[in-house]
Amino acid sequence: MTAVLEIRLFGGVAIRRGDAPISGFVSSKAPALLAYLAVTARPHQRDALAALLWGEMSDADAKNNLRQTLSNLRKLLEPYLLITRDAVQFDTAVPHSLDVAQFENQLHRARSAAPPARSAALQQAADLYRGDFLAGFYVRDAPEFEEWMLAQRARYRELALHTLHALAEHHLSRGEYGRAIDCATRLLALDAWREEAHRQLMTALARSGQRRAALAQYETCRRLLETELGSEPSAETTALFARIQAAGDASPHNLPPQPTPFVGRTEELAQISACLQNPDCRLLTIVGVGGMGKTRLALQGAEQAHRRRLFLHGVFFVPLVGVDSRTLLVTAVAIACGLQFSGSQNPTAQLLAFLRDRELLLVLDNFEHLLDEAIWLVQLLQQAPGIKLLLTSREPLHVQWETTLVLDGLALPPSAASPAAAAQYSAVQLFASRAHAAQPGFDLTAETLAPVTQVCRLVDGMPLALELAAASLRHYTCAELAAALSFNVDVLAASYRDMPPRHRSLRAVFAHAWGLLNPAEQALFAALSVFTGSFDLAAAETVCAASRPLLAALVDKSLLRHTAGRYQLHNLLRHYAAQAVPESQQQALRQRHAAFYTERLRQQENTLFTPAESQTFQAIQSDLENIRAAWSWVRINEDLYLMQAGLSTLRSFYNVQSRFVEGAEWLAETAVALHPLATPTTHPRNHSTPASWRAGPHLSPGKVIANRQRACSRRHCR
Repeated sequence: MTAVLEIRLFGGVAIRRGDAPISGFVSSKAPALLAYLAVTARPHQRDALAALLWGEMSDADAKNNLRQTLSNLRKLLEPYLLITRDAVQFDTAVPHSLDVAQFENQLHRARSAAPPARSAALQQAADLYRGDFLAGFYVRDAPEFEEWMLAQRARYRELALHTLHALAEHHLSRGEYGRAIDCATRLLALDAWREEAHRQLMTALARSGQRRAALAQYETCRRLLETELGSEPSAETTALFARIQAAGDASPHNLPPQPTPFVGRTEELAQISACLQNPDCRLLTIVGVGGMGKTRLALQGAEQAHRRRLFLHGVFFVPLVGVDSRTLLVTAVAIACGLQFSGSQNPTAQLLAFLRDRELLLVLDNFEHLLDEAIWLVQLLQQAPGIKLLLTSREPLHVQWETTLVLDGLALPPSAASPAAAAQYSAVQLFASRAHAAQPGFDLTAETLAPVTQVCRLVDGMPLALELAAASLRHYTCAELAAALSFNVDVLAASYRDMPPRHRSLRAVFAHAWGLLNPAEQALFAALSVFTGSFDLAAAETVCAASRPLLAALVDKSLLRHTAGRYQLHNLLRHYAAQAVPESQQQALRQRHAAFYTERLRQQENTLFTPAESQTFQAIQSDLENIRAAWSWVRINEDLYLMQAGLSTLRSFYNVQSRFVEGAEWLAETAVALHPLATPTTHPRNHSTPASWRAGPHLSPGKVIANRQRACSRRHCR
């Protein structure tokens, strides 16, 4: 196998084939010509090449020197040169490596790549840049070549500076301070007067715990600028020096220790980390219903930020339970930060003056009852550019500065997961972790895993519910707990004295959320409990007299999920909300629900056996949980009119989807319900009796259904 030609032009000239360096060049102008041809990668006229390297000679002497040099290169570098009577070109089609071309290719790849691939491409480009282009290389009496070489050198140096700067910023944003120090140091070796690089190095040193080295770097920068340029550091550099000087050797915090290990939420923690390190993200709100683990996630994210020294002046946790005014909010923040007010000035002004030049993270927990103070937070961010806010709230603040992270339940195993696979999901892991604390002998076994998984699904992975459920193992077996949870949310309660009273039962959590709703929101929230699974806007409007603004308000308060055009209540919230529906309204609500979905099925019958059929079946699949609930109500209440409305569409759905077992069970249940009604004479609720039900005593409802089934089958076959 022929060895590949390798040309390195960064940091000098190195030309080798395989492991052997190429020597025997007639003069330094031979490698200079090779470098020019390889870098430009295009044909050049002989006259132009002669002028490039031998412009000080006569034309005849210049062309003669070019012929000798080309002859020398042909012998050494066959088959890499394409030489004709008039032109010369480096043959890029022959396998070779050229560090300059690789450098540019990596930069081109970085421009269009996603962040992970972009940083990898930048790193490869930086690794290729071993020094200035043709550093230390000199060619006598060739001013045109020297001009070209210097222009290329300046261009590649600037590209390298931008590359190292971008890499340093990338490593700083990820808390990789050692790598950031390396990049900034290399950058300063190329351009010692670049203040941005001094600031990057100061920041990386300070955040890696080398505060004195960071302060010394400022002095180096100051002396260099004064000696060489007769200037002072910029205001930005001086402000960074002041922040590092005021920070102290240890980054302060008041984060409370946690009694239990943190489980799961890997993706959410990564999002929090990315936001806290993104200079464009100043306010991050973790939004979720009570019991979803907002506070614990915020504390874990803040703890990570503290360990990585993302904030020079510290990370401070501000609990807001009982704080119900601007005055108390200002006081709570000041206490958390260790600020003591003096009696002569306004407390708000004192706090803003204290925070103005600091770089710190404030974690404001349970902000939902202080939403009117969101504008004060905006003012704080405007006046203190080094401050970032991490909030937990049951609803977003709705300000332009805000980035929201909506929190749902922990990851649940799929129904078909093996025991080993199910045990890897965070909902199961959290339950097992807390169960070990409640019952030291507890273990995930083939016997316990199935009911544990069922418990996780019943509570939709809600962390607080899982913790309370695990605590209940003192009184229930796993199987008993799963069975009790199916119909009684009050099972989830604990008596931990170190747990806030509002978290000792799910009923207390939900009651608190209920108390934050106005009467219209309470009425709609209760009515929506009639839906099982997800539902769309039309269903909510028709069945519950909902409006978009009211639905949006419940979504904002984390009581309702909205995804891909459909709404859904958390399973536990649905059970709680159902208890708030007055008994006098329950029957009417369920009747409207059943009427809506059976009428929708009747209308969808028009699309059967048409090109729109597959889309119809997808819509039925989305509604299937509600259709089953509606059909159950219809059967129990013996509403033949509503039953007739959906019969044909449902039969076709089960048949065409090949869901024969499920369809047979549904049909059997329907036939059993109809058996006592074989000869109806009148129809309740003032509906006119459909002709297919006026069959007479000789034709039972079961036979009517069978006849319709055969008729539909014939239509489908056609």
